[in-house]
Amino acid sequence: MDGAWVDTNGLVSTFAGGRLETRTTDGSDKVMATGSYTMQSANVVEITLYSNIKQTTTRANCALVTPNQLNCTSDGGAQFSLARRG
Repeated sequence: MDGAWVDTNGLVSTFAGGRLETRTTDGSDKVMATGSYTMQSANVVEITLYSNIKQTTTRANCALVTPNQLNCTSDGGAQFSLARRG
């Protein structure tokens, strides 16, 4: 799970030791969100993310469908995917 993951908007989330940080890739390297993650099983991870922009906290449950793809659903029902950055 640890490493860099990118979403469809081009934001990079770095997972390390139970913590995560999401940054822009436009050259400003701005921290968009911070949070934590917990492995629920070998293929399921729960993410808690605090948006520095919206100043809100979101939880999401994610399934590691392949070693390089994470499909997530937020507590509000929004779906998103992350791809491992190689």
